[in-house]
Amino acid sequence: MTHRNAGSYLRERFGAGHVSIGLTFHHGMAPHPVPAPPAEFADAILGGTALDAYLLDPRADSPAPVRAWLATPTRTRLLGPRYDPADDAAHHLSGGSLADWCDAVLHVQEVTPARSLSHTRD
Repeated sequence: MTHRNAGSYLRERFGAGHVSIGLTFHHGMAPHPVPAPPAEFADAILGGTALDAYLLDPRADSPAPVRAWLATPTRTRLLGPRYDPADDAAHHLSGGSLADWCDAVLHVQEVTPARSLSHTRD
């Protein structure tokens, strides 16, 4: 089944003026424990670095094998309100490539639950 997300509507409305930044991660809490992704997911490949976080431009000049991988259809984890950690692999986005889906990808190794920022007054 195919569903349109908010980004597709924004791209339709704003055209080239819209920049889509995808967020991927390797593991963490969101707010349930989220295991490492299956090996065939893009998240697993992106998590194979020693970096805590980085920004990837799928359209930047890069070696041919990297460009090919970024343009190849893949799967990436997609968590929502019905996420079940026991069936992690079932929660994914597929049918396109990172280059199709995003203008940039922000990858972090470990996610944590959202928390309030403290407010300070000057």
